[in-house]
Amino acid sequence: MESALLPCCQGGSSAYSGFRNGYVALRHLESQLSIPVTMPKSDNLYVCFTTVSRLPEAESLAEDIVKSRLAACVQIDSPVTSLYRWRGKVEKEEEFRIVIYALETSLEKLESFVDDRHPYDTPKWVCCRAEKVSEKYLKWANDVCNLRGFI
Repeated sequence: MESALLPCCQGGSSAYSGFRNGYVALRHLESQLSIPVTMPKSDNLYVCFTTVSRLPEAESLAEDIVKSRLAACVQIDSPVTSLYRWRGKVEKEEEFRIVIYALETSLEKLESFVDDRHPYDTPKWVCCRAEKVSEKYLKWANDVCNLRGFI
C-alpha cells in the first residue's frame, strides 16, 4: 500500500506545521487520502561545537536554539581554556564550550542562526556526524525537532 508524506514534515512550512493536535490532523488526512500517512525517516545526528566568553551568552544562545527546534539538546561545558592565534598574536582566554546535538536537515539553518547571534567576529563552528547513536535517542531527537514532537 502506498503512503503519503506530510508536506510540513519535509521543510516545516505548511498549514499543519502549527497545528497543535497533530494526531487528529494525521488521521483526518489519512481518511481523505484513503492511504496511510507516514512521518519522514529518522535523520542523521550531528554534534556541533562553538564557544563564547560568558555564561549568560552561552545560556541565551542554547535556549534560543532549542526553542527554535534547531537542535534536540544543547550542553554548556564549564569554562575551558582556549589558546589560539588572533591578529598576529597568541591569545589565551577562558570560554564556555557549547555542544549542540542537531539533525542533518537543520545544519544550514542552525549555522546561520548561530552566526547571526554569536558575539564573536569569527565564531568556532565545527560539526561532526555521530557514527553511532542509539535508536531511542535518535527517535527522540527527531521527535523534538520535528512535528512529531506535537503528536
